[in-house]
Amino acid sequence: MPSQNAPDCPEKLAQVYSKLAYNKIRSIAASNLKVTYKHTPFPVPKSANYVKDDGVPANRSLQTPQELLLFHRLLANNSNDIEGRRLSADERLGPKSKIAKDEWVFRRKQIDLLVARGDWRDLFNATHELLTKSRANNEFGTIIDARGADWLVWKGFLRAMSELQAEE
Repeated sequence: MPSQNAPDCPEKLAQVYSKLAYNKIRSIAASNLKVTYKHTPFPVPKSANYVKDDGVPANRSLQTPQELLLFHRLLANNSNDIEGRRLSADERLGPKSKIAKDEWVFRRKQIDLLVARGDWRDLFNATHELLTKSRANNEFGTIIDARGADWLVWKGFLRAMSELQAEE
């Protein structure tokens, strides 16, 4: 829990601060979503400053990978797996979003979440995409993203394949 970082802080108080930070950043993250979404990753407060149609986020929205990573960590601290799943699939806040800037930490979190959930089909698709990109070359003949061949990706891919075969 959050008290690991502040040993002199009472656990109850640390939980309150964690919940407060989580609720605040959650409302800020809601500002990244358009009003026109039929299914938002989480309830959007009425007071949220939504993304304008031109794609420019509102002033009070998540705008950097560090802010998005903080949101992911607060989700994990508050054991909100359902929101984490929806977040990993969202085009504005997920690992493929402009905010995430294709940082590897968001891909790893997505794989960890899919393994924990046992969502083998989505895990297979996500890891297959990463492995394909790690073997693809651009116009200069260099590999596009070698991080996709990380051992975590291979482990997830092999586990997803074996679980899907066991289901059939």
